[in-house]
Amino acid sequence: MIANSMIFDSIGQHKSAIKEISDFIYHNPETAFTEHQAAAAQIEFLRANGFKVESPYGGLDTAYDAVYGDGTPHIAILAEYDALPEIGHACGHNLICATALAAGTAVKDLMQKNDCKGTLHIIGTPGEEGSGGKAVMLSNDAFDNIDCALICHPYSATLPDQGALAVSRFDVEFHGSPSHAATAPHEGKNALDAMTLFFNGINAWRQQLPPLSRVHGVISNGGNVPNIIPDYSSAVFYVRAASIKVQEEMEQRFIRIAQGAALMTDTRVETRKQKNSYLPILLNAPLNNFFTDHASDFGLDISPCNPQGMISTDFGNLSCRVPGCNWFIQITDDGAVLHTEQFKAAAGSIHAFEQSMKMAAAMAQAALKAMTETEFLDAIKQDFAARQVLKVL
Repeated sequence: MIANSMIFDSIGQHKSAIKEISDFIYHNPETAFTEHQAAAAQIEFLRANGFKVESPYGGLDTAYDAVYGDGTPHIAILAEYDALPEIGHACGHNLICATALAAGTAVKDLMQKNDCKGTLHIIGTPGEEGSGGKAVMLSNDAFDNIDCALICHPYSATLPDQGALAVSRFDVEFHGSPSHAATAPHEGKNALDAMTLFFNGINAWRQQLPPLSRVHGVISNGGNVPNIIPDYSSAVFYVRAASIKVQEEMEQRFIRIAQGAALMTDTRVETRKQKNSYLPILLNAPLNNFFTDHASDFGLDISPCNPQGMISTDFGNLSCRVPGCNWFIQITDDGAVLHTEQFKAAAGSIHAFEQSMKMAAAMAQAALKAMTETEFLDAIKQDFAARQVLKVL
């Protein structure tokens, strides 16, 4: 393997510029598919550092493919940079972007110095937060030539890939009949009652949910004024499971619970599954073993256990088509949970950025190993093929 010190030296040369980009993205949050400033800042940096950049890419205006080298294998390091509505970068995607830029430029520099054959891709993947950017890009053949894909995620602990829950998203609407709530309530059909019964049905179901499964939603419309029987109510729900089989079974029961609430209130219900559901991550043992064996070489301390539950990510969809991994990097010492103000504060800290640079070094070494050591890449591909056949999802 290439000396770790050489990787850290390369990262050090680009560190200041990458921090400026990370801070800019953090302080100028852009939600799914609107990340124009974030994408432009990365593309400018990558072109200035010798990458050929194609953007738009994969059917998305704010996606890009930055390429260096030629021939096989094709190794990809992925960037994310979209923010959450209202709360901004409370998932730390500014750091995912920073890690990808640092790892990618280090790999490029060392490919150049060591005359390494192969093609490096830094691929910008927008819209991970609920919009499935990678799923859209997959449908547009954006990853067809990739042999291995690497990404990381900020978290409350440093961990190898933990897998991910499948998630499907549903719009639920109940339609009733309005009436005056005091003089003629019996003439109405209450869509809000239907919605509350639906929530109660979901709550009753939770006791029997399979392990790791989740169902959660919010009411987006519950009526207008108290003296009119609501003739319309709507909600958005997420349904999550650890396997595709369980996910499909849960989706069917979810729809039946909605139908039951409509039946009890004599209303009509519509359940619409949104596009771009996420699949569970297909784990890769050789990549996870590399991280477990070498994380300490880069100053990272792997936690003995996962302190929280599993996430859902559109990297799951990609992992079922391309061998890869999603490693976790600790950025907070207080156990702050993703999608909170506390985690947002951590994502903007110097500590978090320094942690992301250590992760960048680990990812760069893994990418270089996959590019230069045929046995390692073959093992990655063989593990991927075996899990596909066995459907270990």
